[in-house]
Amino acid sequence: MSQYKGRIVGLSFFIVSILFIKMLEYVRDIGVMDTTLIQVAVISFITLVFWLLGKRYDKAVRNHLIDSLTQVYNRNYITKYSSKIFKRAKHKNEHICIMLIDIDNFKKVNDTYGHLKGDEILKFLANTIKMSVRETDSVIRWGGDEFVLFIYDVEETAEVCPMQNRLINNLNMLSDSTEFDISFSLGRSVFSVDGDNLDDLISVADKRMYHIKKEKVKKGLK
Repeated sequence: MSQYKGRIVGLSFFIVSILFIKMLEYVRDIGVMDTTLIQVAVISFITLVFWLLGKRYDKAVRNHLIDSLTQVYNRNYITKYSSKIFKRAKHKNEHICIMLIDIDNFKKVNDTYGHLKGDEILKFLANTIKMSVRETDSVIRWGGDEFVLFIYDVEETAEVCPMQNRLINNLNMLSDSTEFDISFSLGRSVFSVDGDNLDDLISVADKRMYHIKKEKVKKGLK
């Protein structure tokens, strides 16, 4: 029934509105209330109904596009809007840097300290990423412990380097904030150098990220 909740609420408001109007018409007919006051009451009531419906719709949209745990965008957001984002960037002849960030051995963190601590780390991670980039950039929880970062309006790939270095430095300090030994791996791709659609760009970033993970294993850093 939960998937029909919005429609049930909307229908309920409609029925109540009809009953309210009929009641006011009855009151008018028996001469208790003048027509002007009735009109004001009806308009006010209908305005309130639509405001409540609009508020509920806005909340539903937000819940669909925002990750409830970390309060950053979720996969639905970037899946829905990526085509428009890339189309606009292509029209402006701009590059977009896509970064894929993953916590190394996050399963071990969950198994050792529990899922509540794991959730706490994910929230710290999301906040750290947001503080490391511009407000105009997008932070997305891709799933589990993976986050995707869209850095917009990158005319030269060199512009990404300072931001990437700042992000890495802030992530490395996350262990001090959470009191856990946490490391991260990061892979990136650039629209439209490495691809012109979300699947290809994520795939390239993912391969580069896992290459870094393998190198860490070889060097005994993981």
